[in-house]
This record gives sequence, C-alpha cells and structure tokens, in this order.
Amino acid sequence: MKGKNVKEMLSELKDLCVLSVDLAYCAILFGSKEIAKEVMHIEEEADKLRDEIEKETLKAAKHEKAKELMGLLRLATSSEMITDISAEIVKELLEGTAVHEVERKALNDAKEKFFMQKINRAVIVKEIEEKHKADVLAVKRKNKWIYKPKAETILVKGDLVIALRP
Repeated sequence: MKGKNVKEMLSELKDLCVLSVDLAYCAILFGSKEIAKEVMHIEEEADKLRDEIEKETLKAAKHEKAKELMGLLRLATSSEMITDISAEIVKELLEGTAVHEVERKALNDAKEKFFMQKINRAVIVKEIEEKHKADVLAVKRKNKWIYKPKAETILVKGDLVIALRP
C-alpha cells in the first residue's frame, strides 16, 4: 500500500469489494470453505486499505478543504462495509452451519454464471475467457490467490480458476 495515492487505493478497494461479493456467492454455491476463507482474507485486506485511505485523506485535509474530502472517506467506508457483508455471507459456511435452503435456491439462479475449473495443462487466461465467454475473477495457485489476472497470465496444471459469465 505504501507509495500508492488515494485514487489508486480507492480503485483497489473497489476491486476487492466486487471480488468479495463474487467469491462469497461462489463459496455458497459450491459449498467451498476454501473460497470462504479467501473472502475473509479479502475483508481483512479491505479493512487495512480503508484505514490507509483514511490516514492519507486526513493528511490531505491539512492542505485542502476538508468538506471536499468527506466523499472519499464515505466511499472508502461504504466499499469496506460491502466486504464486511460478504464476510457475513460466508460465516455460516465456515462455522459449519448449513446454508438455508432459501438462500441456496436464490443463489442457484446465479450458478450458471459462475464456474470453477481445475487447470490440467498450461494455458493463458485469455484462452479460458474466450472458450467459456467468461471473465476470470481469481486463480488459486497452491496456497496463493491471484485476483483479476491479466489476459496473458499463464495458468499451470493444478491452478483453480473462478470465473464469471456476463
């Protein structure tokens, strides 16, 4: 986070916000505690990012009109609150509580939009996106996650891909 300006941090926070919602849906749809844990991790990262945005905005308030900066603080807080809600969505799954059938049924409508695929040969993200007409949201490689990989990112055997069809 060091060296980034507030605009870059807000953009990153927005991306984490959207990703947390998408991955929370995936975690529930596929019953994946692994994905649910990543949602919790994203929520923690969003907390840190919001704190950093607040610090930088308060520093800027010494030189600019504070009222004009309030919108930045509200945007950061609102985005981070969405990641909190995503974490709440997956909490039942992580605690071993069964997801209510009504929730699962409501989410099932979205199931055809999301998919998970284990990669069985080296391939670039662009090939997966074109083949499935989908956007790759995240890739799990061993114990690390790659968010919003670039089209030219090389996927290797064993990678887990999570994608969303528009």
